[in-house]
Amino acid sequence: MENPHIYDDLKNTIKSRFSFLKEFEFPDFEECQLDNGWLFETNNKFSKIEITFEAAFSTPVFAKINGYDIDELEPQNAIVKQYNHRIIKTHDELLGLFLKTGEDGYQQKNTEYPINDQEVNNRYLLELSEMIKRHISVLHGDMELLKSNIEIRKQEQEQQAAAIRIKKQIYTLEYCFICDGQDGKYDSNEEFETLQDLKQYLAQRDHIKIYRILDWNMNPVS
Repeated sequence: MENPHIYDDLKNTIKSRFSFLKEFEFPDFEECQLDNGWLFETNNKFSKIEITFEAAFSTPVFAKINGYDIDELEPQNAIVKQYNHRIIKTHDELLGLFLKTGEDGYQQKNTEYPINDQEVNNRYLLELSEMIKRHISVLHGDMELLKSNIEIRKQEQEQQAAAIRIKKQIYTLEYCFICDGQDGKYDSNEEFETLQDLKQYLAQRDHIKIYRILDWNMNPVS
């Protein structure tokens, strides 16, 4: 059930914090009700801004510009990190409560929204609006910083995953689920702690015909 506190608060916050967009030929936000929440969007000739949220506690506000997360403009931003930590922490707490007791804490949390998370969401949206002001070229369609930051984060994640794979000596199975493998590429993969587990996985799946096995250094295993 929707909580009017959440909807009204976020609607007013979006309109006030992003009112500066009118200086860059953005019209008023258009509002669209989704299955589980709301979408607010506006665009000029170069950029489209979309802000979505579910009318329920513990779900994050998503804000994008031309399909990119706005907070990717500043990946190390402290307020963004605090916000994401708060959302994850709250979700884990409520999920843990439900798994342990069967009690649904979401509805209770919804009624406590003005106490719990109104300030958190307002601060996050304010920071996103200030972030855009610090990188105003995005309103003219310049997405290069966003693309660069996303690529850097992707590389960092790949390096972290590689370090874990090497440390634990994990095998990787790459295989074709849909593709035909003619271009030397695979569209699916799984990881295994032992070669025996990997081979057992293959033995139970006759439909996997095109595959290769890689060791923790990503070298082929014959």
